[in-house]
Amino acid sequence: MSNMIYKGGCQTQMHSHRAVRNEQAFIFMLTNMVVVGLLCYSLMFGGHQLSYLLVSFLLVLTVIPILVGYKYLDLAEPIYYISLLYLLYFGVRTVWVLAYPGDLYRAYWGSPPPVSYRIINLTLTYTAGGFIALLVGYYSFLPKLIDRSLYHPRLLRGELQGKGKAIVPKIFVIYGIGLLARFFLVMRGQATFLLAPSQSLTYLNILQLFENFCIYGYALYTIRLLTMPYKRDGLVVWLLMLAIEIAFGLFSGWKGFIIPLIGIPLLLYHYLRKHLSIRQILRWAVIVIIALIFVIFPLINSYRSAFHEMASYTSMHGVLSAWSRALSSFQRSQLVSTISDSTRKLMNRFIGLDSFSIIVANPKYQGGKTLALFFTAFIPRFLWSEKPVLDVGRKFAVEYWNQPINVQNSIAPTAIGELYWNFGLIGVLIGMFLLGVIYRIAYLYFIRNSTQVSAMEAFLYVFIFLRLINIEGNLATLFAGLLEQFVLLVIIVWIMHVRVST
Repeated sequence: MSNMIYKGGCQTQMHSHRAVRNEQAFIFMLTNMVVVGLLCYSLMFGGHQLSYLLVSFLLVLTVIPILVGYKYLDLAEPIYYISLLYLLYFGVRTVWVLAYPGDLYRAYWGSPPPVSYRIINLTLTYTAGGFIALLVGYYSFLPKLIDRSLYHPRLLRGELQGKGKAIVPKIFVIYGIGLLARFFLVMRGQATFLLAPSQSLTYLNILQLFENFCIYGYALYTIRLLTMPYKRDGLVVWLLMLAIEIAFGLFSGWKGFIIPLIGIPLLLYHYLRKHLSIRQILRWAVIVIIALIFVIFPLINSYRSAFHEMASYTSMHGVLSAWSRALSSFQRSQLVSTISDSTRKLMNRFIGLDSFSIIVANPKYQGGKTLALFFTAFIPRFLWSEKPVLDVGRKFAVEYWNQPINVQNSIAPTAIGELYWNFGLIGVLIGMFLLGVIYRIAYLYFIRNSTQVSAMEAFLYVFIFLRLINIEGNLATLFAGLLEQFVLLVIIVWIMHVRVST
């Protein structure tokens, strides 16, 4: 027994030394990267050669989190996915734009601004500086210090109670509330990407809030399957839920619906059953990418075009007709053209470089106005009829992308772009540092020990994780929605009557 304790003590000490060495290596690498970044900044008037250099710099920054935690990697830690998304939205996007210059500012209404290597390189330099600030905030002492000062209720350590008889009806009630909200959304023409005109925003927000109960029920039932004895009928019910979620995702015209449907079970399996390996994560990533390129993007793009022409907001017959036309178009399309078109539309979806660079070219500083919308988010509209719309993506689309004011469409400024839009470079550096701190606190609060995560910690963390890795912004919407969702999830945890472990 004493040998086992001694061995554990040695392991702890070794982990401590490794952590110190990793932090020292991180500081050394970060210092060198700052120097390289300053050199890049001094050369920003270069052409596409400098663009490739800056993309390489972003790639190195993306690898830093892996180097810092390679000895004790938790593949569900948010920093890895946030890093990859910044590389995709800015690095990979730059390479794509250099190959297809006409795709930059593709969302612009009318004749887009000319492509400028100077603006692209300046944007990439600011992105690299902001991402360094994010990493410094993430790995600083502040997240641990703040996490230790936060209240950690014993409720979080809870597991689903009983052997299924008590919890399953509650899961069905939660899921049923979501289905009922969806029914009203469909009837009012508010369940698709194209909203019916002249609809109440308050009514829409409330229904969308309760519509999320479907995905909460889906996650809870997944936890039941992972933590209770296996039953075939339980798997059948779960597959039925999955089929309903897929059907609604296709009906709504949301291209990213597959991500939570796959991501939620994977994250829950990772913490409640067995840690996923890099190979398994890559395998699922490839499956999602193939599904997006070959099936989801071509189908939903055709469906959106048909639906937009018919504008059948509340007619189920119209929706079915739109899908009939979409399927016919999909069957007629050739494989090569489908792959080419879907790949292009997928790459033109990641417009981080486009949004940030168009702000850099003409800042129109907001002085914190878009961020201050967070404090108005929780005031009911019936108390303040002139309450501003929280979605700054519409304002951004009108002011920067020449979008007609009557078009109901948003374009994301991205988190880093919105920070620059408000306060310039100083806003990027301070704001990204704070975002790094917030990302790490969220991880530490729920996943203090990745080998002993409770069902309720995993349940809460999954949804916080999916919100935090959304780097598209809008920051006021992101954090207001995050707080709103967290309160709702805690209520659901309480309703489930968890059994708190001692």
